[in-house]
Amino acid sequence: MKQILSLSKFFLFSLLILAFFISLSAARTGPGLVWNTESETLSEGETRCLTYSLYNPWEDSGTFQLSVSGSLVNLSSTNISASHYLIGSTMRKDALPILVCFHAPRRVYPQDCILGYFFCKTVCPKNLTSYSGEIQASLISNQSLPSFGSSTTLSISAPLDLKIACTSTSSSIFEVVVLIFLVLCLVLAIVFRSKFFSFKRLNV
Repeated sequence: MKQILSLSKFFLFSLLILAFFISLSAARTGPGLVWNTESETLSEGETRCLTYSLYNPWEDSGTFQLSVSGSLVNLSSTNISASHYLIGSTMRKDALPILVCFHAPRRVYPQDCILGYFFCKTVCPKNLTSYSGEIQASLISNQSLPSFGSSTTLSISAPLDLKIACTSTSSSIFEVVVLIFLVLCLVLAIVFRSKFFSFKRLNV
């Protein structure tokens, strides 16, 4: 019985040691990420590109990838799924810059129009429309990592919140002048029509 307990303890101790060395090995490669902003404001229809830089501060080289999460996916206008191979022991100053672009919808805030697309005004809501999520850098390949039937993805992420600016607008002076001109033309047409028929009846 004592031998069985001793073997069980030895087996458990061996598993703990193995897990410890596996964790040390897995920690030898992982991405570093440099970013300059966590919040931006875009105009409707605007495209803006932000720079995120990848580096690998660990000993082993590896292949890394950027991805976008959350509602930011709806604004992402560039394919950033390409992989990037980085040698080990690279620092922030040697980071690889990658552009991540976002395109705001052309019409985010509704307009109230009188005639089709003319004589429109925009009333801004109290809270601006915003899109939030993360820019994530992940390790996708490293030959030095051991394989035990499952893989562990090492990653780091940067938060990002994009707000869509709103500008309250009203009908322009040109549109007002056009409207007045159309009303005057309509009035003159009615007056002319009435006088024409009145004159016609007098001559009958």
